[in-house]
Amino acid sequence: MKIKFLIGYPAKAFATEWKEIRELSKTDPAPDEDTFVLFKALELNKSLEKELIQARRSLRIPENGLTWEQYAKRKDTKADHSKKELEDIIYFIHNHDKEIYRIKRKLHLHPQVAEQLENLILGYFVEPSFRGVSYGCNGANVEDYESIEDFDKDVEVDQVLIDMTKKISKNELLKYINSNWTEISKLLDYLPEVKHFYISPRDMRIVELRDTQKLKYNEIAQQIIKEFSIDDINGSVNEDSIKTSYMRAKSKIEELAKTKK
Repeated sequence: MKIKFLIGYPAKAFATEWKEIRELSKTDPAPDEDTFVLFKALELNKSLEKELIQARRSLRIPENGLTWEQYAKRKDTKADHSKKELEDIIYFIHNHDKEIYRIKRKLHLHPQVAEQLENLILGYFVEPSFRGVSYGCNGANVEDYESIEDFDKDVEVDQVLIDMTKKISKNELLKYINSNWTEISKLLDYLPEVKHFYISPRDMRIVELRDTQKLKYNEIAQQIIKEFSIDDINGSVNEDSIKTSYMRAKSKIEELAKTKK
């Protein structure tokens, strides 16, 4: 197989040799040298080539992949497609994830190779590399795993992170997030639900007066009326109402750091 390195985002052209890439990358994003070396070596990997051809047979893609013109037209949202072209594109969109998952399950892929599988299936294309970005949780790089399902579901995830190790543009970051959102959103499902938390300044003061100054509820009521300038004609701020406010606020405070059973 012959790898076609895409230049620009969206892709404006492609190159197959490093000299071409260097020339074209003066004005548009292009794969870096490490990416070029990695995928040039991949050209000799018959195992992956076999799986890509099998995926194309299942996805209505020519066995040799799309030509540059066919690829560029498919990626152009304004292009005028024939009925058959639209049917093939829709079929690919609905079914390519299954083939990508199959290949990942069958072959142990370098993370960069796995990231480019969709384009490799379409026609041995490789987009500019964004290896300075990764996603993970609790310090683990998820891209080191074949799938999110490899995580132990009993593990309590309390952080989902986007990690950047080199300077990238806003567009590159958004492209990366959009490309990986399906897997990132699966990680987000592991996070606890965000509960609304609010305690009024008055209730915070009630807890403080009770817990630190050890005042009685009726004493707290008088202090609250004074401090918050409450015109309590109906006597609504009393021992019972203060006790209720105190218990409600204490319950919320304890929920913030609750001992596991």
